[in-house]
Amino acid sequence: MNQKKATKRGSLLAKILGGDLFLQLIRKKFIYILLGLGLLLMRIIFSYRDERVLIQIDHIRDSIAIKSMISQELETELQQLGRPSELYDKIKQQGLDLEQSREVPGVIYVDKEED
Repeated sequence: MNQKKATKRGSLLAKILGGDLFLQLIRKKFIYILLGLGLLLMRIIFSYRDERVLIQIDHIRDSIAIKSMISQELETELQQLGRPSELYDKIKQQGLDLEQSREVPGVIYVDKEED
């Protein structure tokens, strides 16, 4: 009886070392192995595609942030150029004979002439 157990252990060990057990397992579960490899391949493909989309989104966000900063900078420059003191200085540099009004603007009424 001990000899049968020893031969079974020996044959099991021989099958493991020889690769027969592994080949039998692969033959029995071949479809499941193919299915697992297919699912793994699909996951890799979809992950790659998702990463590309995320990288594009990051580039677009960076571009939007840069354009927003440029827009704010231009808006600040425009506000500085439109200040009355800046306009007055430019008029003086041009040598024009204009003076800054000290009165509040009023409403001008124009009478329409009917034909």
